[in-house]
Amino acid sequence: MLTRIICPLLAALVLLLPSTAGAKDMPHSQKFSGAPNFAKHYSVIAWSCGTECEQIAVVDTLTKAVYLAPFVAELGTRFRINSRLLIVNPPDAIEQVYGHEPPAWVTTRYYQWKAHRFVLLCEIKPPRGEYSPEQFTPSRK
Repeated sequence: MLTRIICPLLAALVLLLPSTAGAKDMPHSQKFSGAPNFAKHYSVIAWSCGTECEQIAVVDTLTKAVYLAPFVAELGTRFRINSRLLIVNPPDAIEQVYGHEPPAWVTTRYYQWKAHRFVLLCEIKPPRGEYSPEQFTPSRK
């Protein structure tokens, strides 16, 4: 479930601290350009929540609503303006940080943005030893 926050200004968006669990770690303000960068008219913003921890929010650039993701990324995200797919801990980021020996806890997660929330499509644990990131990236069909 996502936390929805209505923000009055889009140009200098300020995320108000909601009274929900986990909100204490949310910064008092987070600015973004206002330009969409995800799923046609949304903007993904992220900020550090510690070592290998990135909190994620999605801003609807039309309505100015902000949705806090119920998960964090340890090694970043990948997304496109023309897609509703969000990749958390992309395979190339795992390989760049850990090489061919990633820790047991790290996984690549694929989410679809649907009805103002992220739906987990799949979670893939990278292989250990010699491999290439393409081996555990889902193929297009």
